Amino acid sequence: MPDTLVVGLDVGGTSTRATVLTLDGQRVGTGHAGGGNPTSHGAERAAAELLTALRAALTDLDPTRVAAGTIGLAGAG
Repeated sequence: MPDTLVVGLDVGGTSTRATVLTLDGQRVGTGHAGGGNPTSHGAERAAAELLTALRAALTDLDPTRVAAGTIGLAGAG
């Protein structure tokens, strides 16, 4: 599993951030986009912003290497 990657997303009302890490914690990709909170911006825009950040973070990386991910979403509690 040395090529395995994990993704973390921080989705807020003003910005969305994505980070891609190796299993040993090395950051290999990052991405940013606009606000992705579906309560504030609607589901369609939220999904588009999340996808923009995720695609940017995976630039030059093989997305099939991603084995797991987590999302922190503002207002999702």
